[in-house]
Amino acid sequence: ANTVRAALEDTGVATTGDLSVEATSTSGIFSLAFGLSVSVAISEDASAVAANATGAIAFNTIDNLIEATIANAVGGPSTIAAGGDASVTASDDSTIEALALAAAVSVSGSSEATGVALSIGLALAHNRIAKDVEASIINVPGVQSGGDVIVHATDTADISVTTVAAAAAVAIGETGVGVAGGAAESTNIILTRTSASIENSIVDTGAGLLDKVDVLSTGDATIRAVIAGVAVAVGVGTDNAGVAVAIGIAVARNFIGWDPNAPDPDPSDPPIDVPNAYDSTAVPLTNLNPGQKVRVVDGALSGEIYEYIGPALNPTNSPDGIDLRAQQFRDTTLWKQVNVGGTAAKIEAYISNSDVHATGAVNVRASSAEA
Repeated sequence: ANTVRAALEDTGVATTGDLSVEATSTSGIFSLAFGLSVSVAISEDASAVAANATGAIAFNTIDNLIEATIANAVGGPSTIAAGGDASVTASDDSTIEALALAAAVSVSGSSEATGVALSIGLALAHNRIAKDVEASIINVPGVQSGGDVIVHATDTADISVTTVAAAAAVAIGETGVGVAGGAAESTNIILTRTSASIENSIVDTGAGLLDKVDVLSTGDATIRAVIAGVAVAVGVGTDNAGVAVAIGIAVARNFIGWDPNAPDPDPSDPPIDVPNAYDSTAVPLTNLNPGQKVRVVDGALSGEIYEYIGPALNPTNSPDGIDLRAQQFRDTTLWKQVNVGGTAAKIEAYISNSDVHATGAVNVRASSAEA
């Protein structure tokens, strides 16, 4: 991990001015992945076949540790005295902007034989921001200030991604066959742990000058994702059949405070057991009740496990059975993903085992904004 650290450890300080311990980080990744392929085949009296495939892949990760602290070893005697404010602040601003674009075009033409065009485009973008931001006063037996005591940890994380896969196939011949497939997928994860604390310390030892104490922790996490899979196929047969097949797929998976790659969401819980009858490729079910779990075994969501939370389905309201292959597992009104780790993100502010004396307000506040 990239580490930024500012610390006063086992060190006494006396100043008539302000005292500031500050750790600040700004990180940014700006990524462009681009793939383009074009194939053209033309024949007068023989078959014409044009085929191509292209891909664009972007994997981006930011992993930071930002820490600001005033600390002693347990029982350490060092104290802090400032004529002005005494502040300990840690902040991080991390941004990932990613564009993955794949485009494939195939054109074939034959005046007297078969024309075949095949085109495939694939675009992937996986982005992850994981970081710890910590501001603390620990094991300090005396913190005197002629102003305010401020312990503040702030974190901002932003992922903006556009993933587009486009494929076009045009085939003209006595028999024309055009096949196109465009698939785009993006997984975006923000995991932040932000903490501001005063622990095992005495803040203001009786000078009576300390105004207010702020222990504040703030986090702001945003994911903006635009994912598109576009496919166009044209098959023109001058004497025989014209066949065109086009498939476009787009999948966006966005997680704030949840880790879909966690090996075990909660080690104290038993493993998630899904009978084979509830694999997504199993034969249609007769009944599906809230609480039952389904394992996706193929496709873009392969390996994920979902719990059904919708109304009970049975032969009365679903006479044709329940086909798990046709379920919309990303519909949060019907399904909840359960094989994710929810302990990876934390925003906290606290005062623990300490004495605080102030003439003004004492504020301990943790806040989060997610979008």
